[in-house]
Amino acid sequence: MAIPFVCPHCGLKTDVDARYAGQSGPCAGCGQTVVIPWPGVAGGPGRPAPSGGLSPVAIVVIVVVVLLLVLLVCGGLLFGTLFWRLSMPSGQMGRPVTPQAAPAVVRPSDPCSNNLRQIGLALQNYHDRYKCFPPAYVADEKGKPKHSWRVLLLPFVDEQALYAQYNFKEPFDGPANRRLAQRPVSAYQCPESAAADTANASYVMLVGPGTLSDGPKSTKLSDVRDGTSNTIAIVEIPGTGVNWMEPKDMTLDEFVATFPRPGGPVQAKGSNHPGFINVLILDGSARSLSTSTPAATIRAMATIAGGEAMPP
Repeated sequence: MAIPFVCPHCGLKTDVDARYAGQSGPCAGCGQTVVIPWPGVAGGPGRPAPSGGLSPVAIVVIVVVVLLLVLLVCGGLLFGTLFWRLSMPSGQMGRPVTPQAAPAVVRPSDPCSNNLRQIGLALQNYHDRYKCFPPAYVADEKGKPKHSWRVLLLPFVDEQALYAQYNFKEPFDGPANRRLAQRPVSAYQCPESAAADTANASYVMLVGPGTLSDGPKSTKLSDVRDGTSNTIAIVEIPGTGVNWMEPKDMTLDEFVATFPRPGGPVQAKGSNHPGFINVLILDGSARSLSTSTPAATIRAMATIAGGEAMPP
């Protein structure tokens, strides 16, 4: 292969063997030193000059930058997806996002729930001391309710002085105890109750077969086979007219009847919280039951050994 070459000094046109490309030597016409160009490089007749393309080094740099950008974008997407999945509540990963109804149980933060938590702590401390939870009431020799669980818990709700004045030798409505009837106990009253109810109890124990107490019967922690976190102990029912000393509570059937039925009023009977009723779970936590909670769910939550679990 021959390379057409024009001497830049004397203009002599010659064909040079391709093996001399890139080498220098004297021109055959003028003797000046010339460099034989590579085929296709400027200097040959009729060959246009290159248009200034990218060098191999520049191409390598561009490829590396593009690869780094791709890695950064993919890594960011992967990290974001992982963070989102880890931030989801346990048990929710992999489930489709679909509209859901309001939960039957929520965790309240109002002052009323603080009272319930205080009562819950009192129940736990009572059990620590006596190895059982207090019965709904202490009965007399004839089996008639004589003293309420609320009286038994007085030392555990910062009412030791009031407890010391209570006379256990007579019933709650005896001559001496009647003088204490109008003494309010803040832990036993919802802060949103009417002023006229200051001596009445806003919280009652659910009583009856399968509940925490069947009247004068005490329950041990080992009896709660459903688990303390799955069992309702105390419920908020203000406006009942029950004095805090009175050994009167509420059966499960009565509690279920306080919930509005379909087509009825939105607010539960006697509730200070439209749409919800506050309850105390036996583990000491306070929760709010939606007034639309089905009766079967309420009954399941109120038993201590029925095998049911609390709704999520």
